[in-house]
Amino acid sequence: MPPVAAYAPAEIRGSAFGLLATVQSFGNFAASVIAGLLWTVAGPTWAFAYLTGWMILAAILLTGTPPRLVPAFALDENPSA
Repeated sequence: MPPVAAYAPAEIRGSAFGLLATVQSFGNFAASVIAGLLWTVAGPTWAFAYLTGWMILAAILLTGTPPRLVPAFALDENPSA
């Protein structure tokens, strides 16, 4: 289950997905503007180098991330067993 679906309460889950999509779209727009400027000013090699740098940074951060914990509301507080 995606983290947004796991952590957002059911009443606002649609809004949570909308907020996630909005934040991602702003990030995509900013990356595209910067890569486009680099492509125009310095050439395609610099644009691809910039984007490769972000991919490497993301890979390093994701591999060092601790495992995701189960949200508290997903735990059964009154086990019947």
